[in-house]
Amino acid sequence: MSKREIVRRLGTSAAQLYRLLDQTNYSKSIDEILLLLWVLECDVDLGVRAKTA
Repeated sequence: MSKREIVRRLGTSAAQLYRLLDQTNYSKSIDEILLLLWVLECDVDLGVRAKTA
């Protein structure tokens, strides 16, 4: 799938997509990442566990 198609499906700008793909940008939300993965038709397994001391 092209980046242009991903942008269209996300309903966002190309700049926003590049921010999501930028490995040095740490201000992404879980919602944004999950939406991107949904558009890419990826299965996501999210696990939560207690913090260890």
